[in-house]
Amino acid sequence: MPNPAKIELVKELKKLLSENNVQYITDHTGLNVAQVSDLRRKLVESGASMHVAKNRLIKIARADAGLTPINEVLEGPTSMVLSKDDPVPSAKILKLFIDDISKPQIKAVIIDDKVFDVGRFTEIANLPGIDQLRAQFVGGIASPLTGFVTGLSGIMRGFAVALSAIAEKKQAG
Repeated sequence: MPNPAKIELVKELKKLLSENNVQYITDHTGLNVAQVSDLRRKLVESGASMHVAKNRLIKIARADAGLTPINEVLEGPTSMVLSKDDPVPSAKILKLFIDDISKPQIKAVIIDDKVFDVGRFTEIANLPGIDQLRAQFVGGIASPLTGFVTGLSGIMRGFAVALSAIAEKKQAG
């Protein structure tokens, strides 16, 4: 008979996995309590969260949610970094930790229920975030418009100078 607490935990995991389309499966071995707390705090600031669960419960929750099985990576200590929509901020935070202390180890990268090669993690972490991309997009649109407005104001200035010269000529003559 399944333990009621574990049944509830599987329900919570299923909900988390269903709500978060970005999932980094990690091995947190070697991180001390202070490092895990620091990592969790930084992830929360970026809109992500970190959850530790037993592999068997993750497998059941993924199956119940109708998600792609990842049984081959669910061995040893496992934690999940979950976020919605933008995979870059949480990847950047994880990469900073990996660069600083060589932990945690990335076991799987899952975006929109597609399992990617772990090598893609570094590519994702090096991408600009969605806010930076939006700023670049707006800047790209604004640049031609700024040039157009500047050119148009130059033409208007020239027209005003020409009218002024004509008016002065008519007053003099």
